[in-house]
Amino acid sequence: MPSGDTNLTFQRLLDCPSGTFEYDPRTNAFTWSDELFRIHGYERGEVVPTLELGLAHVHGADREATKTRWAQLTAHGGRYTNYHTIVDAAGREHRVLSVVETSTDRGDRTIRGVITDLTLVFDKESRTVANEAVAQSALHRASIEQAKGVLMAHFTTNADTAFEILVRLSSVSNRRLNEVVDDFMSTVSSRGMRTAIELFFPPSRVDGGTAGGGELAVAAAGKS
Repeated sequence: MPSGDTNLTFQRLLDCPSGTFEYDPRTNAFTWSDELFRIHGYERGEVVPTLELGLAHVHGADREATKTRWAQLTAHGGRYTNYHTIVDAAGREHRVLSVVETSTDRGDRTIRGVITDLTLVFDKESRTVANEAVAQSALHRASIEQAKGVLMAHFTTNADTAFEILVRLSSVSNRRLNEVVDDFMSTVSSRGMRTAIELFFPPSRVDGGTAGGGELAVAAAGKS
């Protein structure tokens, strides 16, 4: 488990929920995780998730750009990361980061993604930002939240375990957490979630969604 300053960071990051989704362009059918329903202000069963519903919850200032990205993904595939605002069913604004990519299974294109609610992190930072260093810290935390959400979705694990995996990766590679996370998320953005997971967390070194400390001799160790 993390300790000291790392434990403090760990506790703060737990304030930021991550939800996952899957979208089938052929049927306009969305599948949302329970946490994604909550980010939008619902409980499972209260609404049926659709593309139209999701776009309706995107803040007006971000909606057209989001529509354009979805149209490109549906028509051509690809991947993107995006920082935007969601307005939930109660009218509350949530500043979120999305990691989205398309995959083709048996010839059918599916869009999958992770949405992380960073509202509390950025609200805390906005009250204390006094210089560029603190603003940069907020950006590092945003990257950590994205990475944590990717691991939660891929390994079907919880926020605690996802963060532990990142901390252990940092320890084994003898590099700062934010450096390891930046490399990981850069690989996610350029090569996709699946490839990034294969490079940084090979299946032979991940057991049931948790990383064994001594076994985590991952590709990131040589990325200094």
